[in-house]
Amino acid sequence: MPSARTRAGRRGHAFGEDPRRRSACAPVRRGSAPERPAAGPTVPPVPDAQPENARRRRSRLGLAALLAGAGTLHFVTPTFFDELVPGWVPGDPRAWTYASGVAELGVAGLLANRRTGRLGGWAAFALLLAVYPANIWDVVEHPPTDGRGIASLVRLPLQLPLLAWALQVAGASRRRRTVVL
Repeated sequence: MPSARTRAGRRGHAFGEDPRRRSACAPVRRGSAPERPAAGPTVPPVPDAQPENARRRRSRLGLAALLAGAGTLHFVTPTFFDELVPGWVPGDPRAWTYASGVAELGVAGLLANRRTGRLGGWAAFALLLAVYPANIWDVVEHPPTDGRGIASLVRLPLQLPLLAWALQVAGASRRRRTVVL
């Protein structure tokens, strides 16, 4: 069996490396083995490899926090949300309350992760669009004569900026598409 010196090459350096070809930035340590890449599967790069700036990150995480808070409230105070379920929707209102709470928490989870943030933006848009008819029904059922009716009426136009926010997080504005709400 050949010795380590003959296997390493003429210069006798470990792994056949030539010290003259070493990068000026790389530290040279005597007696240590060269670093090898970590074993295991490699993570593919993010399809949208543009770095996320702080403003977009805060926007994405802010929408995630809003939806996580709303989703949590579906489980903390379900009776409030049970009253928002239209009578024409089949099934138990409590089941719809819990299902929408789970959906909001799931969308918040998608938004919290940078890799799934754009998908989470589209999911948030779809979710907000799906519950909009229930908000319209709530305004019809509870005219703005008391506190509940006024709150329902105020909540209705506030959904529009939320829809625009979800589209912004989804990245629809980067493609310069015009979305009419």
